[in-house]
Amino acid sequence: MTLASSRQADLVFGTEADQGPPDVSGFLGPWHNTNARTSRIRRLTVEAMDAGLSVRIWGVAGGGLFDWGPQPAEAFTCIEENGVQATSLYANYDFGFMTTALQWRLNKGILPLMSFNVFRDDSGRSNYYTRELFCRSDMSGDAA
Repeated sequence: MTLASSRQADLVFGTEADQGPPDVSGFLGPWHNTNARTSRIRRLTVEAMDAGLSVRIWGVAGGGLFDWGPQPAEAFTCIEENGVQATSLYANYDFGFMTTALQWRLNKGILPLMSFNVFRDDSGRSNYYTRELFCRSDMSGDAA
């Protein structure tokens, strides 16, 4: 990319950064999958940390829940086609044999979570994408 095209790109994409930091308050707290029979991610929490945000995922494994552990999450301003702005979060998990990149954003109180799963173990398995829906939860009845 030339210096001139770099400046042009900054004119196009840089204006979006003029909106200030994205508001993450709506993401904070516990969430559960709207599909109680999911075979993927059952619940998650988003917490504010000194250095930013942290997400913790509980996936389904062996008839119970598997704690993926906490992971840093990044907030992005999401620009919709009609110019409406929202906030989107991104986090990445590395399991060694596979990486999972997560992206989610609030939509009328529901949290659609997209996961991009890439196998790194030369197993021949196909990389895949999933989309699951989450809603607010107190997690009191969901034992790990």
